[in-house]
Amino acid sequence: RREEEVPLKEEIRVVKAWVEIKNWGLKNRIELVTDIQQELEEFKVIKFFLQPLVENAIFHGIEAKNEEGIIIVESSVEGEILNITVSDDGLGMSEERLDCLRKSLKSDENRTGRTIGIFNVLNRIRIYFGQEYGLTVDSMEGIGTTITIRLPLQRDLEGAEA
Repeated sequence: RREEEVPLKEEIRVVKAWVEIKNWGLKNRIELVTDIQQELEEFKVIKFFLQPLVENAIFHGIEAKNEEGIIIVESSVEGEILNITVSDDGLGMSEERLDCLRKSLKSDENRTGRTIGIFNVLNRIRIYFGQEYGLTVDSMEGIGTTITIRLPLQRDLEGAEA
């Protein structure tokens, strides 16, 4: 487990590098904005949990609309919960598609190729931190999508709370 956890600032660094590389092929159409509170940068998160969500924002949201787009990664705290949001201004989803995605996240049976990345992130969060943690998805067609990740607020590799 210890090898699977990194400070949030390291996860953000990886995502920035990945988006920079992806932008080479997309002619710099993606703008990544990060707003992570400095006091949260050392909190431990699961390695590579953020990149698949940013990748989904690019592939299913921004790249599909074939124009420039913005992805915003933000952090906030609610009590002992660290919330990280990944928002994009891409295509968004219809209510029907959003309902289908939400149902697939609740059931092993409904996963498809389009939801496997988000499902894997959700499962990893729950395995490492417990069933009370995970993610939610909100979206509006033509507006964009927001994924909110809920993690325990912890600083050290032993999982001790801050």
